[in-house]
Amino acid sequence: MAVLDAVAARADWGKKLPAGSAQGISVGIYALTRFACIAEASVTPAGKVMVDRVTVVADPGIVVDPGSIYGQVQGGAIFGLSDLLLGGIDIVGGGTAQANLDTTHFLRLNEVPEIDIALISTDNGPGSVGEIGTIAVAGAVGNALSRASGVGQFKFPFEPVDLIPSPNR
Repeated sequence: MAVLDAVAARADWGKKLPAGSAQGISVGIYALTRFACIAEASVTPAGKVMVDRVTVVADPGIVVDPGSIYGQVQGGAIFGLSDLLLGGIDIVGGGTAQANLDTTHFLRLNEVPEIDIALISTDNGPGSVGEIGTIAVAGAVGNALSRASGVGQFKFPFEPVDLIPSPNR
């Protein structure tokens, strides 16, 4: 609950946002590290997605080198956002078109939203930060886009056609 309470306070959970914008939240435990994430995202009527802010609070137990943890979480969040917004695997001629990282688009610095990271140092057993930034943004952004568009998001990358409410629902 400590990470959930802290992320809610840092991200001003529940604040009023313009139409087409919303906050989404995710929580998890990765190798004993507890974390929570709130993402603010928007979707236009045409399905264009923008992630405006990501807030992550992590409790990895005793924090020895906070700079390394900040870098790991921030890099993971950027990688996760890139995958959510730009990723995907294209099958061409029975194989994948994206054979390596050199054929994958990653967010450029000017495309990265504000990322706020906070650590809670506790006497819990030491955890691992590994991929928490990547894991955290997936659920939070998906939940934000579901709330902003009114259409549940269950796959990624997020495609504009999937974000436009169907008149038949």
